[in-house]
Amino acid sequence: MTAENWQHLRLFFLPLTTYANNRFHVPDLFDWKVYVYTSSGQRVESADFDLDIENKNAGGITYANNRFYVVDNSRDDKVYVYTNSGQRVENADFDLDEDNNFPAGIIYANNRFYAIDNGFSMKVFVYTNSGQRILDDEAQTMLDL
Repeated sequence: MTAENWQHLRLFFLPLTTYANNRFHVPDLFDWKVYVYTSSGQRVESADFDLDIENKNAGGITYANNRFYVVDNSRDDKVYVYTNSGQRVENADFDLDEDNNFPAGIIYANNRFYAIDNGFSMKVFVYTNSGQRILDDEAQTMLDL
């Protein structure tokens, strides 16, 4: 493994990476890209894609519904959506709840998105497929960390 590969793989140990289409997808906070690797650690440069200029501070990535969802923890606190080939799907983006103001990761399970917040709330916020927040009193789906 080259030093360049390791530089991008360093994020595998944080909740920033997703596994989809038989590959690992790693957003890079400095290059504004998603780097793609095989399970053996070989880079697949042809599958890498650039993040949108507004998606400046990728805090995590997940895969659902044949799309990549990249949470951003800069000023706009939202989820940016990309196709399998890395094209942005702007009309599928969604804003995070105002209390979810320091998103540090996102996962998809049971037809819901779970956005981890490392700010003052220290909670996991739950969203529908369309990006609507599911509130506490709706099946107690917001979790304390």
